Amino acid sequence: RRGDPCAGLLVVAEGAVAIGRNLGQGDAQVLTYLGPGDVYGFIPLLDDSPQLNDLVAHEASVLLVVPPALVHATR
Repeated sequence: RRGDPCAGLLVVAEGAVAIGRNLGQGDAQVLTYLGPGDVYGFIPLLDDSPQLNDLVAHEASVLLVVPPALVHATR
């Protein structure tokens, strides 16, 4: 969710994920969709900022999470 600490680098293995923002009162703005092979979370991971957007599964999905410690260990 937007504002949460970075959980790590997210890789869509299966399905589709919507990236957007909750506008309140049940409204949302979808910015884009991610599908298999797409990656999300570079910016919050690199500068320790909170998540910039909300991610919502658009269909049944499988996400792989690469923890921050593992990504930072490879630098």
